[in-house]
Amino acid sequence: YEKALDIKPDYHEAWYNRGNALSDLGRLEEAIASHDQALKIKPDYHEAWNNRGIALKNLGRLEEAIASHDQALKIKPDGYRAWGNRGNALFNLGRYEEAITSYKQVLNIKPDEYLAWYKIACIYSIQNEIGLALQNLKEAILLNKKYCNMAKKNSDFDNIRQDVRFQKLLEKYSPEN
Repeated sequence: YEKALDIKPDYHEAWYNRGNALSDLGRLEEAIASHDQALKIKPDYHEAWNNRGIALKNLGRLEEAIASHDQALKIKPDGYRAWGNRGNALFNLGRYEEAITSYKQVLNIKPDEYLAWYKIACIYSIQNEIGLALQNLKEAILLNKKYCNMAKKNSDFDNIRQDVRFQKLLEKYSPEN
């Protein structure tokens, strides 16, 4: 990407991909700066806004991450990844109702997005809404069996772990069965 930018410094996709590579390397501040360069050239580049938000979230700058995802969603309101990433930042802030709203937007766009079902189940479990937690967890598991094993270990389910319905759900859909 550096070579491409030497040749064409206003190549927004090279700045964007450079930012993604830097994120993968854990060089998050540099990744954000690279995404910012892409956005200077192409301000309506929703993918850059979204990935910038992910890097901000990974730095713990959650409010900034939400603002970045909001920018992505202004440009592409049906960007289910931006809705999901926005939900993740809200989840980390403990703003559960707003997170659920974001995850439900994901499901309105992509009903088979198992991670959104799972994250909603996590929130309902934390809130001790056992029926809703189990309903959403079942949807996640039906779409991707790995969520059965994940739920067995995820501390978000600690307060419903002893519930017979939770245990039966995990037993019924365990990948080992």
